[in-house]
Amino acid sequence: MDDEIIDHTGRLLLVMTYSVGMGMTLSLYPHAEAVLAAHLRHLARVEPSAGRYCGAAWLVSSLGESGDSGSIGPVQRWQPYRDDYLALLDRDDWCEVARDALAAEEPGIVRLAETAAGRRLRAFADRPEPGGE
Repeated sequence: MDDEIIDHTGRLLLVMTYSVGMGMTLSLYPHAEAVLAAHLRHLARVEPSAGRYCGAAWLVSSLGESGDSGSIGPVQRWQPYRDDYLALLDRDDWCEVARDALAAEEPGIVRLAETAAGRRLRAFADRPEPGGE
């Protein structure tokens, strides 16, 4: 699969987790599970990048309790995919890319690392809480 298609698919999946009232939601998409599984398979085979890290991390957040419940439906439905995305983000090569992007102050990674969802990721686990020491 082409890298651009993998990246675009990730963006579409993310939008579908927040699309209540704007179009097809992930919970109503008949092929949601198959597309999530395929996206994960292909994402695990390509080189990590800051954009891919951010996209997968935001998708993890969306597939959990902080996602749009009208769009994603029951959280339990998405738990296996959420766990698999988290395992990918936990890989050393993906963490290294995220940390390098944070050191380079890439805006998407900085914004992610400053959120509660970002602070729970291994790549940013050692970062202090905002406003803390």
